[in-house]
Amino acid sequence: GGIIEIDFDKPMDKSSLPNAIYFYPPIAEKMISLSRQTLSIRIKDKLLDDTFYYVTLSTRLKDTRGNALDRAHTLIYANGNPHGAKLSGLIAYEKREDADKAINMSLFSADSLLVLMKELSGSSYELANLSPGSYRMRGYIDNNLNGRYDETAEPFFEAPFSPSGIANLDLNMAY
Repeated sequence: GGIIEIDFDKPMDKSSLPNAIYFYPPIAEKMISLSRQTLSIRIKDKLLDDTFYYVTLSTRLKDTRGNALDRAHTLIYANGNPHGAKLSGLIAYEKREDADKAINMSLFSADSLLVLMKELSGSSYELANLSPGSYRMRGYIDNNLNGRYDETAEPFFEAPFSPSGIANLDLNMAY
């Protein structure tokens, strides 16, 4: 019906909405509202046939007490019957102690638009429900917990890829 509703367990802060929600592919005609604990997104655009849509809620979204989401969350919706691609791989760490830490991963389209954000951990990962195309994956471990990559103190990975079915991309988290 063109409406997405997300219920939170705490009242959310309306002033944190700008720059906290991302759509891919971009949706120009939409209305976003927040009523205490319910986020409503009304989509007025005609959606592309057979396409995955990604809605990312970033940690810029906060509750009324100023607490941010624990991590970014990406919701994936299918319009029609899209042909999905899947990406998976192994994760290698330059320093053994980094293997127990979460990787903040962002996936960008060929034109540098944010597609999705996800937290990865362990020795392998898998991303399903990707639309075939060209992407760039970036990941870092936020050792100092400041929400951004610091090149002198944190391991990083970046690489382009183009899945069209099942693809493999290993991550090497290096300083």
